[in-house]
Amino acid sequence: MVRFEETGDIDTVQVVDICYNDRPVDYVLDSGNIYLAGYCRDTSDPASGQNIFLAKVDTLGQVLWYHTYDYEQWEEPRSIDRAHDGGFVIAGHFRNPVTQKRNLFLLKTDSLGNELWRRTYHSGMQEQYYGHAVATLDEGYAIAGYREINSNTIKGLLIKTDSA
Repeated sequence: MVRFEETGDIDTVQVVDICYNDRPVDYVLDSGNIYLAGYCRDTSDPASGQNIFLAKVDTLGQVLWYHTYDYEQWEEPRSIDRAHDGGFVIAGHFRNPVTQKRNLFLLKTDSLGNELWRRTYHSGMQEQYYGHAVATLDEGYAIAGYREINSNTIKGLLIKTDSA
């Protein structure tokens, strides 16, 4: 985490250590805290795959809490948004263990990062999906992204869900 002075010069640099080989990919700012979504490994063994994490970090870079969520073997979140109930919605993709293709997921947590539900989206075909989620005005969620049918064919994708 890097803090800048008003002049643009670096004020402080703080390493945020959440879990092994962590990689934050998106964040939400709220009430002076930073909520990071990303992925990490459980161990130094590359075969262990990677899991999703959600972390609450203060402005000094101190991790106040974090949770990891495991779907299959290789999960990669791409976005986080604040849900209408104060929780979070995280979207991304994971490797389907049967097809070895990427499928979309939508993960909903409460305000403390406890998982409430998760959904997966795919056609069952040999397609790969990528997407980002946002909370919608009707208290549901939307995932915008694309699906890769083959190396020459990519189609836009919009999935709308309700709040549950």
